Amino acid sequence: MGGFPSRHGRGAGGIRSVLPAVAAVLLAAGCATRGPRAPRPLALSPAPSVPAGTISDADAVLAAFFAAYGIGLPPEERADILPSGVVQGRLDRAALLRAARKRNRIAATLKTDPEGLREAFGANRPLLLYLPGGRHRSIRLAMPAGWDPESDRIRLMVGDGPLEEMPASRFFGMRESLSHAALCLSPPRGLDRLPIDAAERTRLLADYHSAQGDDRQAAALYGRLLEEAAAPELAVHALCGRADSLVRTGKPGEAIPLYRRALELDPGNPRLHNNLACALLQEGTDPAGALDHAGTACRIVPTNPFYLETAGGAQIAAGDCDTAAATLERAWSRARDRAPDVQAAICDQLARAWLCAGRPDLARQVAAHRAAAWPGIPLPGDLADALPGLVRP
Repeated sequence: MGGFPSRHGRGAGGIRSVLPAVAAVLLAAGCATRGPRAPRPLALSPAPSVPAGTISDADAVLAAFFAAYGIGLPPEERADILPSGVVQGRLDRAALLRAARKRNRIAATLKTDPEGLREAFGANRPLLLYLPGGRHRSIRLAMPAGWDPESDRIRLMVGDGPLEEMPASRFFGMRESLSHAALCLSPPRGLDRLPIDAAERTRLLADYHSAQGDDRQAAALYGRLLEEAAAPELAVHALCGRADSLVRTGKPGEAIPLYRRALELDPGNPRLHNNLACALLQEGTDPAGALDHAGTACRIVPTNPFYLETAGGAQIAAGDCDTAAATLERAWSRARDRAPDVQAAICDQLARAWLCAGRPDLARQVAAHRAAAWPGIPLPGDLADALPGLVRP
């Protein structure tokens, strides 16, 4: 069994046993020489342990992954990363990135081929990956915990219980049926120690600084990425990231040509159409163009609440207020599992649509519900002025 423990318990133990050294092979005529040394077993040290209070196998593995990096991830954040109603075990990648950033960490993707896994174990770097779960395209979260090349066995944490063992050949063969890449966590200054190329390192740092609100640093890094990018998708990412930073800092006019350049490279990208529409609305010079690009984003992904919200805003700007109200109603219905600030922002737009349509009664109803549901999120001044009597939180 390759020197692995037979059980894996909550919060305790780990991989304790060590393979014995390979005995020397005695040759004829009383002359002894050493035979070839067996490949050394590799394992995380200490072995990953599951914090108390997890509610599912996926939750246990996710909690153990963060704990292996010294992060106690609270249940509410784990619930955001593992939302209900999705394919079993599948992560909300955006929520995971937010949780990592709050702890000054960047989530990077590494290969889990033999060379990559050997490097990860050698650096004692915990990894989080998907395993095929069986029927209906379900998947399981897993953390590699040990690998004995001599016996060709890999041990994986797949929940709160025994480590699961499988042949290494089968594990690496899963690349045929699954994108078999793994996540690790790194502080920004530690990215240079990861086995990733320079362009990917620049992309990760640019996204990190952009999400942290450091737009000046993000802009410089997106500019460097655009110079380094050999693949079109990286060029698109750099252009969109730089443009997003400009919109956030109140410079939509500078962002618009960057979005257009990105769309030349990837004309079917709904995010680019949506963000260009937002920039055009903020600039206020081309409402018809904003409506066109917002509509394109919604045709590509008709259920995305962010795209629907942008389309509703463009319809308000175009004076089509009843259609805007209907669009924003759909956006609100699609955002029920989103963060409170997202839902509140959509409600604000819906109230504006009803005011635009000459229905202050419906606008007041929406605004009153929004103020009661999220009292900690201030009501925008324009709605408070237009709907007197609503108390600001």
